[in-house]
Amino acid sequence: MRNTQHLAHEPSIEESGCPLLEEPLEPSSASTCYGLITPDYGVSIAAVYQYQDGAQAAVEGSGDVSPLGQSSTFRRQEAEHTRAWYAGITQDIWG
Repeated sequence: MRNTQHLAHEPSIEESGCPLLEEPLEPSSASTCYGLITPDYGVSIAAVYQYQDGAQAAVEGSGDVSPLGQSSTFRRQEAEHTRAWYAGITQDIWG
């Protein structure tokens, strides 16, 4: 049998001190895709997306593709970003 004699008071939004939003938030998201061509040669593509006119669309100027003709140092850095992303996402998923 459930004991209902002492139920904790759950504060309302006003009591919680959280401000109410005057207008709804505009959701956005970011996407990055990494690829390893070799262990020391990485590439990436990234963009930020927002809803515009009821549909999700890339924000102009928010992302890019790995530029062509970059140095081996640049490609090594991209490869390191790829491995760091992988380490982070696998840690987030499986601990």
